[in-house]
Amino acid sequence: MPYGRPAPPPWWCFALGDNTSVITASATAIKTPYFRALTIQDVYASVKTVSSAGTPTFDIHVNGVSIFSTLLTIDANQNTSLNATTPFVFTGGAAGIIVPDAAKIEFFITVAGTGAVEPYVYLQVDI
Repeated sequence: MPYGRPAPPPWWCFALGDNTSVITASATAIKTPYFRALTIQDVYASVKTVSSAGTPTFDIHVNGVSIFSTLLTIDANQNTSLNATTPFVFTGGAAGIIVPDAAKIEFFITVAGTGAVEPYVYLQVDI
């Protein structure tokens, strides 16, 4: 931290599949308990191999409730959600999502698209 400036919040990466299999829609791609309160400030998703048709779509739940009012998507023929035609929206239009102590965070692939491989979801968190 040069000159006393705070470091930016870290990005956490969650792999939602392996690096060879075409992704499929899943009831739950990954569950993780987390035992410290935090705030999710931003999110994005990526795939190594793009979907040739369809829009891979992701959802994240905290304690069983989606954090999105508009889900996280990757457009066909794109590698990330950063320039999605329809950007995600946090529930209630919030600037961030507060995750309480001892929360369960779940990641879902709700739409697989066609041929997408190696999905990741990234969370920018403030601990």
